[in-house]
Amino acid sequence: MPTWGKIIEEIQEENESRPSAFDKVRRKYLQEISDVSGNEVILYSSGWTEIDADSPHFSISENDVHGFMQTINGIKSDQIDLLLHSPGGSAEVAEQIVRYLREKFDYIRIIIPQAAMSAATLMCCAADEVLLGHHSSLGPTDPQMLIPTETGRRWVAAQSIVNQFEEVDKKVQQGEDIVQALA
Repeated sequence: MPTWGKIIEEIQEENESRPSAFDKVRRKYLQEISDVSGNEVILYSSGWTEIDADSPHFSISENDVHGFMQTINGIKSDQIDLLLHSPGGSAEVAEQIVRYLREKFDYIRIIIPQAAMSAATLMCCAADEVLLGHHSSLGPTDPQMLIPTETGRRWVAAQSIVNQFEEVDKKVQQGEDIVQALA
């Protein structure tokens, strides 16, 4: 059985032999950016605007580390441009990606065509330069936790959970029964 990287190579070879119109246009514009900047350009864009939020392809996840490693493997330059569009995701994975990029490149420029939120914003903080258009945005770094609720799983700001625990602790410290404090 081939490795994941070998499978991806096979898929890429198939795509190169008869690339889709989408792939042709994407490659054309990435090449134009590279021609202007003088750097290799890679693209990280989640399916943020098209995929369900519970999809693993929605945000930065562990699978992306291998994608970055595979993508930059053959790049010889010590400079890179990263076109980034993401709602964020795992801060730990964003850190892994940045560490890997920093080991390989002396200079990292991140280009935000639309938005980089949360963990993607943290990635921007590690860049040497960040370019944004007039309509582009960097988002809040707002850690979230996925919690079960009566109506299904829901993303909740970690700070709101901390605030609720502090409120219960305050009530208990004032002598209120723990059951009453939780109500």
